[in-house]
Amino acid sequence: MEELTKLCVNCIEEWKKENGNKPLDIIWGDYANHCYQYGGAEIQYRYNELFDDEENHQDELTQLERELLIANVGEKEGNRIYIGRRIAELRSKQGLTQMELANKCGLSQTHITRAENGMHSIQIDTIVTIISALGRRIDLC
Repeated sequence: MEELTKLCVNCIEEWKKENGNKPLDIIWGDYANHCYQYGGAEIQYRYNELFDDEENHQDELTQLERELLIANVGEKEGNRIYIGRRIAELRSKQGLTQMELANKCGLSQTHITRAENGMHSIQIDTIVTIISALGRRIDLC
């Protein structure tokens, strides 16, 4: 997994060079296609191994997504986007709307939207409140 991450990060760095060192607007599902073009069949093969058995490799895919986000947009913004996507994913899996989650948290829907889109910094207390309302906890290990 570490080798795949390095290969993909190298691809992102090449794309950024071609794009004037600006972050790329690539949705997660397109990373494999772009890495194939820049990194060759080895990357495509390794991606396929993970995606073909996605349920058993969810942790690795999640970590890979985080690393690629950070490589693309930088650590602060990458982590905000990653956390927002995870919140949206957990909310969706529980069948909740943003408004329903907001009500469970005692927050506005705008707070939830901002947290999920990852474009605004939110306080750690707000993140903990949202995660707790989703029945999860933050684990730093």
